[in-house]
Amino acid sequence: MIAALSGKSCHSGSDPVAAICAFWQHEAMNEAEILEKLHRLEVTDSHLERNSLALELSDTKESRVFQRLVELIRRPELVNNRGTLVYCLENYDCSSIVDLLVELAETGNFEVSAGAETILDEQRLL
Repeated sequence: MIAALSGKSCHSGSDPVAAICAFWQHEAMNEAEILEKLHRLEVTDSHLERNSLALELSDTKESRVFQRLVELIRRPELVNNRGTLVYCLENYDCSSIVDLLVELAETGNFEVSAGAETILDEQRLL
């Protein structure tokens, strides 16, 4: 559908396809924005900013985001601040990190454990 929309003109204010097209063009992140946000995701000390960036980036379904989320979840200093990061994994195929998800389900706090169990169940990984 996006391919069909990207070829359409977005000038008509009353055309619903044009409205969706305009929304998509406004919402899509370009490569430079993704790279900047990935960098901020890695270096920020703010849990609020990290969570906001993770949520925004996970909507892109970029494989680079998946890898960064996994790296962040594994950081010992974030052990008490990874619930949103785990939640963001739901947008990805997590078959490559089943062992990590099982560990999180068994040892994480309530939010992390519930998020990991949800992914394991919904993606039928166990």
